[in-house]
Amino acid sequence: MVERGSFTEAEPLLLTARLACPDSEEALLTLAGVLFNLAGVRFECNRIKESLELCQQVLQIREKILRPSDPLLGNTLYSIGIVYMEDGQLEEALRCCLKAVEIHEACEKEGKHDGSPTGLSCLDAGLCYWKIGELELASQYIERGLVLFERTTGKLSQKYGQ
Repeated sequence: MVERGSFTEAEPLLLTARLACPDSEEALLTLAGVLFNLAGVRFECNRIKESLELCQQVLQIREKILRPSDPLLGNTLYSIGIVYMEDGQLEEALRCCLKAVEIHEACEKEGKHDGSPTGLSCLDAGLCYWKIGELELASQYIERGLVLFERTTGKLSQKYGQ
C-alpha cells in the first residue's frame, strides 16, 4: 500500500500491526519497523509532528538494540533528520544527518554497502547546511553526495537530496 501511495489505506493496517506486536524484548525491532513505516505514512500525509514523535521512538529502540555502526541505525538517523528538517529544527536535523554520514562511511569501509546511503546522508546534510546559511559546507556535502551517487550508479539522479 505504501509503495503505491495509498497512505490512508496503509495507516489502519500499520496500527493493527503495531497492536499485534508481542510485548517482548525480542519483538522490539519488529515494532520499530512498524513504527518507522507508520512514521513514513504520517510524514507523507504532512502530519510532521506525529511522524517526528514516531521516529524518535524508533531511534530510541534501535539505539538500544543495534550496534552503533549498524547501517539500519544510519538509515534511521538519516530519515529522522529529514523529518526534523521538515519541522524546521535544522540544528537537530543536521546533527542526525552528520551522524548518519559517520555511520554509513564506517559501513562503506566495512563493505556493508556501496556508498549510496552515505551519498543520501551527505546530500541531506548539505541541504541542512544550505538552509542554515553555511553555503561552503553545503556545497562540500552536496558535491560529495553527488560523487558517491555517480560512483555507485554510473549516473546522477535528481531523485535524491530533496
